[in-house]
Amino acid sequence: MKEGRQNHRPRAGGFLLTELLLIAASGVVVWVTYLGWVPCAGSMLEGTQFDPTPHEWDFSKACHEAMDHGDGFPISSWLESPLQQTVNGLNAVALLLLGVAWLMLVRNRGIRGRIRILLASLPGLLNLWLALVATVAFIWPPAETPAAVGITVLLMDVAGFVGAIVLLTASPTSLPAGNGIRVILVALAVTAPSLGHLLTDYMVMIGFSEANWDSPPGTGYLTAFSIALFALLSMVVGLIARLWTNLKPSQLVQQPVPAG
Repeated sequence: MKEGRQNHRPRAGGFLLTELLLIAASGVVVWVTYLGWVPCAGSMLEGTQFDPTPHEWDFSKACHEAMDHGDGFPISSWLESPLQQTVNGLNAVALLLLGVAWLMLVRNRGIRGRIRILLASLPGLLNLWLALVATVAFIWPPAETPAAVGITVLLMDVAGFVGAIVLLTASPTSLPAGNGIRVILVALAVTAPSLGHLLTDYMVMIGFSEANWDSPPGTGYLTAFSIALFALLSMVVGLIARLWTNLKPSQLVQQPVPAG
């Protein structure tokens, strides 16, 4: 019985592997975004505050097509092969990394109960589902984005919220404040394919660039870098929490010294 209880305890260092997987996923999404905007090479800053020749834009036809779509992540459905296949192959890798990162965290938290485990795992499972769709799109490039992608993107934010709440409340042991913050940061990173992330990225970019019909060149980089940012912030929080614990006066020092 005692051994069974120990198996459900949260495992030390459970965040580190998750954070490293997230940073790797971020690198892949940066690559995906770069490939998606290759048609706009040389004109990425046109229409922005850094444009030396405002209102004298010279976007190529291929760049205009890229701006009309801008759907490199999580699934591309407009890039011409073989570039589209390459992008979707990388999408599958990035989504797999995001899904495994979250599921590793769920496993290490030692949650009990099948329903709780399922609810906590939702963000990871949705990412794995998108990875499967991206793999299929890699093999057979689609004429348009599958409906399954749109539905999953809509559900991702809700799944991230539910998964984080379960991790924060369903652990058999009390969750330190630092770890609670880390769970939230990891959830924000793992839900990068969600509508909330993609819409935030889009809104920031159209405020940054006047060439916003439909997506300005560079849309997607904010989402890509945010994955690594949340992972790094989680690492920093973990480091601060560890330092705080080590700097606390020990129980032996706090105990009264006997007289004499």
